[in-house]
Amino acid sequence: MATLSIYRLERPGPSQPDLIKAADAIFGITDDFRFSEADGRLSLRTQSHVVELDTASGAIWAADESQLFNPALRPKLPGADDALALARDLVESRGLLPELAEPARWGDPVVAGTRLAVLQRKRRKDVDLDVQVVFPIMIGDLPIVGGGGDFTVVFGGAGAPIGFHGAWRNVADRFESTMISTKHAEAEFRRMHREIGTELESVTSYLAYY
Repeated sequence: MATLSIYRLERPGPSQPDLIKAADAIFGITDDFRFSEADGRLSLRTQSHVVELDTASGAIWAADESQLFNPALRPKLPGADDALALARDLVESRGLLPELAEPARWGDPVVAGTRLAVLQRKRRKDVDLDVQVVFPIMIGDLPIVGGGGDFTVVFGGAGAPIGFHGAWRNVADRFESTMISTKHAEAEFRRMHREIGTELESVTSYLAYY
């Protein structure tokens, strides 16, 4: 029978120096900040910025809170190609992405963004608040879903970085697990929903790591 490798991951254990290094690399913050630790997070804050590291997963969240998801702004944003070039330069020059070891590898970057819909005089107007470049991590040819498998750079007006987030934990060891067929998985999914009174019209599945 076909098998799939299941991976146990290391516990990263981020520290205060890691937080200071990240704040400097992403936003150039070197002074006038304050630390806190609560609810499993290390936090560094300035008047307008926050950088956090999750102590269990090592996940990072960094934001310029004066700009990220700010509906009052109308930023002049870089186009997709320019954003991709800016993101590559940022992560490479400042060492923001982890070094991956087999079987993990980088997938193709994806350009996205946050769009605000505004109703003006009974007409809808879409406003782009940021441009995001996502660097996904793959396990072989399989995607990772559910978080913990990509890093995202967020650009605001004039192509300035206003956000960064992501998570990755190195592989500690592995074991093999027997795979079930797609047909079996979809049938079981339908059965579970029938038991709670939901009749599904269509089901599509694909293999991924979580």
